[in-house]
Amino acid sequence: MKIVIVGAGRAGLEVANHLAQSGHTITIIDGDEAVTRRASEQYGLVALSGDATTAAVLEEAAIAQSDMVVAMLRPDADNLAVALLARAAGVHRVMVRMRDSAYRAVYAAAGIDRVLSETDLITGAVATAIEHESVRHAMLLGDGSAIAFELTIPPMSAA
Repeated sequence: MKIVIVGAGRAGLEVANHLAQSGHTITIIDGDEAVTRRASEQYGLVALSGDATTAAVLEEAAIAQSDMVVAMLRPDADNLAVALLARAAGVHRVMVRMRDSAYRAVYAAAGIDRVLSETDLITGAVATAIEHESVRHAMLLGDGSAIAFELTIPPMSAA
């Protein structure tokens, strides 16, 4: 799959590297030239420097030919701009990282339904681990009404 990841901070770069190692074709866009140079030199990623909230930079990354665009910039307003530009370019799968829950309704109104909230992920993982000792990993799903988790099953269990 051809994936464009906008924002190569710690999380963006880790996601990009993981996906590249899984065989996906990854292009990173970040405003910091030192970050894109490191992404290219250390991880072998295609990396472009520039403001991804502008259509020209996204066109340079060939987003119209991508299968998915993931916006992982710090400001939600920038992620919204990237998501809308990607949709306008014909990208069907667009995902954003949401920091401020006030943007949830804005993303929904814009038709962006792939929203990952750091707060929801951390809340689900920590609260579930506290409440259930056998849970190793957990995360909230959707609007938080469901939880996916990994359990430790004792050896010789009937499960």
